[in-house]
Amino acid sequence: MASSAGGGGITVPASWFGGTPTLAPGQIELAVVSSLPATVTGESARVEVRGVQAGDTVRVERNGTDVSGTFSPAGPGVLGGVVDGLRVGVNDVTAIVRGPAGERAATLQLTDHPITGPVISGPHQRPFLCQTEAAGMGKALDADCSAKTRVDWWARSAVTGRFTPLTDPYAAYPPDTAMTTTSTGATVPFVVRVESSTINRSITRVAVLDDPHA
Repeated sequence: MASSAGGGGITVPASWFGGTPTLAPGQIELAVVSSLPATVTGESARVEVRGVQAGDTVRVERNGTDVSGTFSPAGPGVLGGVVDGLRVGVNDVTAIVRGPAGERAATLQLTDHPITGPVISGPHQRPFLCQTEAAGMGKALDADCSAKTRVDWWARSAVTGRFTPLTDPYAAYPPDTAMTTTSTGATVPFVVRVESSTINRSITRVAVLDDPHA
């Protein structure tokens, strides 16, 4: 992450994701929140600008090109957006903030890697056995075990505690579907969205609560 100080303005709370301290009034911070700066993959990264206050204008650049249009409010004093079009290798992402606290700028270097890798493991070893079929993702599309991204929904039973796949997530949920409480205090059906994809010859799964009926 990168930061720049200015004078005056609001105080922005500490970042729970990056573990960064509370920002002083007028200070801004630029951070990538989708991965470490040195391990970006797939030509895109989610980035946040923290410390934005009323009256500020924010410009975000990728290697000198304006990409501000993808950014929107992501919390008190925070703008977030996906920076895409990264080139393989080192990229400079810069935030320039102008407002009551003056002009502040911060630049963060992101190192992008091909989605097929390698990222941190060194040159690919061969031969390599792909497991996409065993994982329910179909036959690998290439020698790097790439597979089409798949999304499934599962409902948890209040009776057995087990998860049942939903063939049609927009149809009525099973009558024994459990309810759960989110971190914001909302009570929602215990339905989980699981996205399966491949990165660096490995299978990744991301699971989140998701109510398609909402």
